[in-house]
Amino acid sequence: MDNLYNYLLTKTLKSDYFKAWILAQARHAVTAGGTYLVIHGYANNEMVNELLGFVLAAASFYLAAVDVKLVDGKIKVALNTIPPTVTDPVTPVEVHELPPIK
Repeated sequence: MDNLYNYLLTKTLKSDYFKAWILAQARHAVTAGGTYLVIHGYANNEMVNELLGFVLAAASFYLAAVDVKLVDGKIKVALNTIPPTVTDPVTPVEVHELPPIK
C-alpha cells in the first residue's frame, strides 16, 4: 500500500502535467466566476480596474519574494561549494600605457 501511495504521489500529484491541468482548471473556474458576476450585474468596469490593479500589485510582491528565495538559494549553494583547485598557473599579463592622443 505504501508503494502505491508513493507511486500515485510522484507520478500524478507532483507531475508537471497534473500541475498544468490544475492551473488550466483554475483559469476556467475564474473565467466562469467572472462571467457569472458580470451577467448578474455584480461586476462592472470600475470594479475590474480596481481588481486588476490589486492582482498586479499582489503578483509583483509574490514574484519579488520568489526571486529573493531563488537568489538566496543560489548564494547558499555558492557559499557551500568548494572551489576547484587550480591546476594551471595563471600567466601574468603586462600592461603598457598608451601614447597620448594628438
